[in-house]
Amino acid sequence: MKSIFESNFEGFKEYPTLENNLETEAAVVGGGAAGLLCAYWLNSEGYKVTVFEAGRIAAGTTAKSTATLTALQSIMYGELIKKNKHIGDYFEAQRDALEIYKQIIDKHNIECDFETKPAYLYASDMKGQKELLKEYKAMKNFTDSVEYTKS
Repeated sequence: MKSIFESNFEGFKEYPTLENNLETEAAVVGGGAAGLLCAYWLNSEGYKVTVFEAGRIAAGTTAKSTATLTALQSIMYGELIKKNKHIGDYFEAQRDALEIYKQIIDKHNIECDFETKPAYLYASDMKGQKELLKEYKAMKNFTDSVEYTKS
């Protein structure tokens, strides 16, 4: 099944397979939303950037995302924080990326219906509700922008 974004997105042109060595100052692997943002930033800092993508630009995970950008992907921070106490830095980087996208859109007057909306996780049963509460407590350790509502 195709997402709405995939169905209405004609994509970018295909680029030829790299046949020879290439000299670049920065290589970005992956031509999705995150990779293209990295390439944009590096280029704006004056680096010669090359994006490497196995398929088509923005046609993988980015296309299946229905063009949603979020720092709250799923219940994952509770588990990640057990493995790395600096996981809050990852969340902050995700949140900063959202702001950078907005700045780029504003700077270049890109017509794309960009909107900032709250993100929500929900549970349909008690087990899921307990997992969400654990996630909430983990995220409260590194951000004050999360809220928990029990209903």
